[in-house]
Amino acid sequence: IRDIIEDLHPQSINILGLGEAARSWCNTINQQTPELAIRFNLNNWDDGKISEVAQLHLFRILKEVVHNVIKHAHAHNCDVELSMKANRLLLRVIDDGVGFSDKPTAFKHGITNITARSRIIHAKSSWSQSETSAGTHFLLTLQLEK
Repeated sequence: IRDIIEDLHPQSINILGLGEAARSWCNTINQQTPELAIRFNLNNWDDGKISEVAQLHLFRILKEVVHNVIKHAHAHNCDVELSMKANRLLLRVIDDGVGFSDKPTAFKHGITNITARSRIIHAKSSWSQSETSAGTHFLLTLQLEK
């Protein structure tokens, strides 16, 4: 029951804030998934600029994206970045895996969930093939209130 409650509303967000909760979750995934090295970077961060609802959706989006990397990318490295620049929040996840085709059917359900969550918080999300190497680049942009 605790796991279900934690999944519905992670207490770590309330206690640590989104930035540190994301860092802690990535560290846990690093320990559980030795074949994938996740490097987490938090830049110019202020949890106070994000509503509780947006923090929850962003955390779930992050989890879904990283789980897609674990399940489908066959990646060895994954860079996760949360940053705030010029009144915008950026969430980047870049992996060195196999990439995906134009019609990624294997994780379509996850992409649908991510897209829906992004719309709820008025964020834009996109995926692209990495330009410098194999892999995928996920980017979410959320305009912050001034």
